[in-house]
Amino acid sequence: MCPTFPYRRARAPGAHVCSAARVRSCSSLRPPPTPAPPTPKPPPYHQTFTDLYFWLLGTIAVLGAGVPYARRVAGPYGKPTLKVPLPEGLATDDAQQPVTEARRG
Repeated sequence: MCPTFPYRRARAPGAHVCSAARVRSCSSLRPPPTPAPPTPKPPPYHQTFTDLYFWLLGTIAVLGAGVPYARRVAGPYGKPTLKVPLPEGLATDDAQQPVTEARRG
């Protein structure tokens, strides 16, 4: 802002007087800043793909983070059990008995 701004309205329209020492600091004598060129918009399919990717990523993250809480709420029904049949003689337990089915849960 020019230091002579309050007095500017009292003078004739368009007239502007600054002291010689303040000419460099007077904002009204500076040219207006040039606007930045507009950024080009990417084609719509890039934006759609990006939106879909981050939506899927966020959905997986939220569901993955919510699994322990869902298991606590479900109680005994929330315990996962995966049964895998094993061939005879592939594995033994602590008592050296053959194991035919593995459970994970």
